Amino acid sequence: MKLSWRAQISKTQRYLQQLVVEAGLFCLFIFEIFRQAIKRPSRLRLTLAQIEFIGYESLGLVVMSAVFTGGVFALQIGEIVHIFNSESLIGAITCDSLALALAPIITGFLVTGRVGSSMTAEISAMKSKEQIDALQVMAVHPISYLVVPRVCGCLFAVPCLTVLFLLFGGIGAYVVSTYVFYVDPGAFFEHTFREVNWDDLRIMLGKSVMVGWLVGVLSCYFGLRSSRGTRGIGRATIRAVVSSFITILMMDALITFIDIVVL
Repeated sequence: MKLSWRAQISKTQRYLQQLVVEAGLFCLFIFEIFRQAIKRPSRLRLTLAQIEFIGYESLGLVVMSAVFTGGVFALQIGEIVHIFNSESLIGAITCDSLALALAPIITGFLVTGRVGSSMTAEISAMKSKEQIDALQVMAVHPISYLVVPRVCGCLFAVPCLTVLFLLFGGIGAYVVSTYVFYVDPGAFFEHTFREVNWDDLRIMLGKSVMVGWLVGVLSCYFGLRSSRGTRGIGRATIRAVVSSFITILMMDALITFIDIVVL
């Protein structure tokens, strides 16, 4: 049965009100993260543990993905530049594309799938078991103990993983260029180092820092906002992963637009 136009307007109003309230709560959550990050105790040990979990334990996944991504992208580019007999540009085009877009985005997706979902599920389970209430009873702020170390770990680990993704993606492109298209190694490195400059690396690192921030904040936010029970944990994890994917793509489009059109 279709809703009347009055019911549709009322439903839209409730949705907009809920959206405004959610945006306000998210802004307050970000403000509280900054406030707790500058307060003692520093939670250095917890932060190092999160860096190990986010960075070190994700190395294998990132390295394998980077090698195959660089190799496949080089194959696709090689088929195009072969028409113009410009196979020596395969490495330059591949590495520049990795630095400007693919490395931070794919690394963000990998970290979201492996780490972000785990963070959300872990915090949601703690809330469901009333462990977060127990922290508050012991005068331990949940954001200081649970959120700040995870966000700081993402801010440090994701840029490092992005740099490794670029490095091993370049190795994959090198293998394809030299063994499939028979590009001279000297020409490969000459064009690559000429094309990939410090501005590209600066943009890549800036995007990777934003990706780390978004993954850490959104994963913890939806974990703390989850409802109790197994269904609440599943819904919170889905919302965190989907929101991270969408915001990462929006951030990439915004930074690329500013860099190319505005600046």
